[in-house]
Amino acid sequence: MIFGEQPVVLMARDLETRRSGHIRWFQSALMGDHFRRQFFMYDFMTVIYVSRALTFGQSPEAELMELRHVLELCRQKQIERFIFVTTNQPGEDAPTAASIFQKTAEDLCHAYTRSNQIQLKIIRSPYFISGTNPQDWLYQTFAALQEKKTAHWMIPVNPEEQACFIDIEDLSLFLYRLLDHWMGEPEELELMAYGHASFQHLAERLQGYFPDTIVQCESSEPVHLASTENSMENVARRLYGWYAMKDCVAELDTYFQAYKEQTAEKKSWKERVQRYAILRNRILIGAELVLGGLLVELLNRLAGSSAQFRMIDIRLLFVVIMSSTYGTGIGLMTAVMEVLSLSVAFYREGRNWIQLFYDPSNWLPFILLLLVSAVCGYLCERNRDTEQALRNEAKKYGEELQFVTGLYQEMQDYKNEYKRNLIESRDGFGRIFEVVERLSHTIPQKIFSESILAMEEVLNNHSIAIYSVPQEDARFARLEVCSPGVTGLSRSIELEAYRSLLPILDRDEVWVNRKLESGYPMLLSGVRQNGYYALLIMIYHVDYSQISSYYINLIRILRRLTEQFLTRAYDYQQANRQKTYLGDTIIVNTAYLCEQEKIHEEMQKRHVSTYSLLRVHRERRSLKEISTLLERTMRTTDIAGQGNDGDIYIIAPQSDPTTAQIILERYRKLGLAAELVEKLPGGGR
Repeated sequence: MIFGEQPVVLMARDLETRRSGHIRWFQSALMGDHFRRQFFMYDFMTVIYVSRALTFGQSPEAELMELRHVLELCRQKQIERFIFVTTNQPGEDAPTAASIFQKTAEDLCHAYTRSNQIQLKIIRSPYFISGTNPQDWLYQTFAALQEKKTAHWMIPVNPEEQACFIDIEDLSLFLYRLLDHWMGEPEELELMAYGHASFQHLAERLQGYFPDTIVQCESSEPVHLASTENSMENVARRLYGWYAMKDCVAELDTYFQAYKEQTAEKKSWKERVQRYAILRNRILIGAELVLGGLLVELLNRLAGSSAQFRMIDIRLLFVVIMSSTYGTGIGLMTAVMEVLSLSVAFYREGRNWIQLFYDPSNWLPFILLLLVSAVCGYLCERNRDTEQALRNEAKKYGEELQFVTGLYQEMQDYKNEYKRNLIESRDGFGRIFEVVERLSHTIPQKIFSESILAMEEVLNNHSIAIYSVPQEDARFARLEVCSPGVTGLSRSIELEAYRSLLPILDRDEVWVNRKLESGYPMLLSGVRQNGYYALLIMIYHVDYSQISSYYINLIRILRRLTEQFLTRAYDYQQANRQKTYLGDTIIVNTAYLCEQEKIHEEMQKRHVSTYSLLRVHRERRSLKEISTLLERTMRTTDIAGQGNDGDIYIIAPQSDPTTAQIILERYRKLGLAAELVEKLPGGGR
């Protein structure tokens, strides 16, 4: 109920190892190595520690080391949330051993959580109550009163003290709401029981079920009545809408009925027969001794006139049988009994007690009887120990087999779940397929436009920029596209400042700005083309959680996809150069120029890039002459093409009206008439 359908792992010393649906129980001491292995085996971020103090009558002082051990494991595993459920003991006005322990335990929780960024919740709850849990105080009280162990049953508490108990379903509902509406700041919440019945009233109710036993409360401790106007309880009600629904003392009939049903189910006919046999085992052994002794005496009487019986020592045979069957203890008792029987037989034959005692030759039968009983009893017990050891080993192997089988089944469940999540998640096969579709273009500028959008969505980051390097010995890298939210970026960067980072990129790694060097991005990766880095992918702002191996691997995947499609696009452009360019010039044809204008117009609408359109008048110059002049001053990222009117138009990426005037001035110095226009002839933005 608390975690819904999420996987839950329960570990305690008194649990039975089993599994039911999404819940797994493990019998494990909290201080053992088994608990540590299980703790690190499963992936969880929330730990709920339930104190033994919540069971009425139990002393919790011994669990302080267990609590520290669990908190230390939470620190090592970097658990996010820790909930400490303890009892609401009296405050500082009435210090007791239990209240001092509770204060120490809470201080320990605060110390660990503050220093390790663990979100802490301390829940002070009334005592648990249950009619079906054998470890519960009420269950044990029912069992003791039903078996009539004593005529008087004392409850060690002041009779006027309020019986503060809470039903486990009420507590589960609160924990569910606490986790469902989790608040990051530390909280200390106190839960109040429903009803105000005293322990005296509870004792009277218990005596009503068992009238033959006197149930009384007796304690010299002062009364600590819980306040109904508690600010912490009001906080629990105001923030989480919770209050106890069951009056546990008023509904004592329900718990007693549940106890009777559970104990009745346990006493099946088979178990009753086994219990009957165990209780009467000693009586049966005693009867065997008596009847066997009488039978031995009878056979000895018969052996007095039978040659066949004289060949067998009946007393020795009886000792061997009893020792081999029941072990050393029963065997020695049998041997002593037969020694007395043999002594009486010697006395009847005319030997007095003095002769038996002073003649060593008469001791030999007695010694042999005792020796045989000891040897046979030892062999019997050794075989029993060996059998028990084999059973324990078989049980251990069976538990290990069950555990490994459970792990295998769990891994299969995780595999299927991860496979489903991988397919359905945004970073799964469907998402990667979408990225592949976006990058499947033959024009590099189109790949730049789509790659920046794909990276923003997959990486969940909006501070990405892509710079292009025109050639291996270039001094500057030109800005191609960038996220709309990035401002103040230089349109060109000097590559010399990044030369020292290239060896890291050569190892197929992503450079991380761990020293927070000014002027550098937080993450840097490169796309190789023809043996050098043709693109630099820069991420300027990242969260702390994004500097992880998972995030770095995503960058690697996107970089490789970009590299593959960009290489394919460059190869395609090179193979179709004659169809794209006009003769042996750097001027593209009209169709390609119009396509480039649409690409840059789309990028400008998406705010990932800007561009300017410049017009250069040919004035009777040939395309070869114009191309020669443009090569002197045109940037490597600019695209020159012939319009429908015969003039040359230049697309200048990453420029605005101000920078466009600087570019126009360069062309005018070459004697070219150039101007800024808004659209190509026959089309436009």
